[in-house]
Amino acid sequence: MAAKKLSEDYANYFLKNNVAKEVAPMISTVENIHARSSEIESIFLPTIQHDTIVLKDNINQILQCKEEFEHIFSQIDNLELLVTRVKVDLQKLETQIEVAEEELDIPEKKMDIFLKSINIFAKPRSTQSTNLDEDGNYKPVDIFKAKDYFNE
Repeated sequence: MAAKKLSEDYANYFLKNNVAKEVAPMISTVENIHARSSEIESIFLPTIQHDTIVLKDNINQILQCKEEFEHIFSQIDNLELLVTRVKVDLQKLETQIEVAEEELDIPEKKMDIFLKSINIFAKPRSTQSTNLDEDGNYKPVDIFKAKDYFNE
């Protein structure tokens, strides 16, 4: 009985009110949104397809160059190691030169004396007192060899 009463109420509502008239603005809005989204899709679709093709081609080209890139990266790593080693070797050579100058009593330039006296830009004095080994022979600094870093 309640179902029959409910169905009659809904039937009367639909008969009294024009539901199509109430829903029409919403349908129109949804159709407009759909049309605009289709327009936007048609604008972007060629770009997306082109970008996909370009990306695919470029990624394939990059992957083909992977071995060459790895070789270049290896060379860059070796170059960094070489630069670090050269820096250390130059510091060792500078220390030996300073020790040799002290041993030979080579007078320093007046500006160097001034700068060292006020301790600006001055390098600390060498802790090594001689460049000679136990037998009195000169011992050179073991410096880098490029062949240790590059196999070409």
